Amino acid sequence: MAANIAEGYGRFSKPEYLHFLYYSRGSLNEVKSLMYLARDMSYVNTAATAGMFESINVLGVKLNNTISTIRRHQLSTP
Repeated sequence: MAANIAEGYGRFSKPEYLHFLYYSRGSLNEVKSLMYLARDMSYVNTAATAGMFESINVLGVKLNNTISTIRRHQLSTP
């Protein structure tokens, strides 16, 4: 996920940066689903995953806010 953000940012194009942020959001959701699976299959305990899910949710909000800000800025510039 961090690599997607870095790659998009390094392209120096807001549309491409936004594109890679969408990939990052997809990757974050993929990690979340794998955490549920690992918990349900007892590879990790519920107490351990609670903090991880909280971190994933916080990161998701930050990522969505970044996407919204860039989209808003794209729409406001001619």
